[in-house]
Amino acid sequence: MTCNDYQEQISAYVDSELEPAGETALFAHLGICPTCRGFLKDTVQLRVDLRSQVSVAQPAALDRRVSRSMIRLGMQTQREMWTTTAGAFAHRVSVRVAGIAVALAILSSVILTSLWYRAEPSNATVVYMPALSAVQVTPH
Repeated sequence: MTCNDYQEQISAYVDSELEPAGETALFAHLGICPTCRGFLKDTVQLRVDLRSQVSVAQPAALDRRVSRSMIRLGMQTQREMWTTTAGAFAHRVSVRVAGIAVALAILSSVILTSLWYRAEPSNATVVYMPALSAVQVTPH
């Protein structure tokens, strides 16, 4: 492999997209190549610098122009991608949640019904005495 190939791997590594098997070969190369070590250092520094920058507001018309250009080229805009992805995800989630809710309702009704029928009648008599504002339980 050439240094250009390793530099592509360095970019993938910095973006957390490099497979572990590729990391081994990359670090072995970094141990012997000062050019690629410098590229790694510069790439990491660039990433740190970009994250520390204040975001710049884009003109409102820019988004519309980019979207129109993407549509002209037959590309899906980010808004369309988000809408279709979010819609599909929301549908899958709502179906799962509804299914789980129905299953839990059926399970709880079966459990409660079986507990209801297993309960034996009590031998106690409950008497309400309004003058005392209390309930007296007398066993038979």
